[in-house]
Amino acid sequence: MPKRPLSAYNIFFRKERQALLGEDLALEFEISDQTRRKHRKTHGKIGFAEMAKLVGQRWKKLDTT
Repeated sequence: MPKRPLSAYNIFFRKERQALLGEDLALEFEISDQTRRKHRKTHGKIGFAEMAKLVGQRWKKLDTT
């Protein structure tokens, strides 16, 4: 069964997350032969809950035009 496409919010969240953490998203979503993700150490910059709040606030402030 094909996967559904990402919503606009998901795409926005990815870009904002990259900006907040300064990470390269290409590395995170790299396709591998493994079925399980390798454990990644925490980045220590910001927690997920705080990041989600910031991104949500930025999403609400976006101009609709």
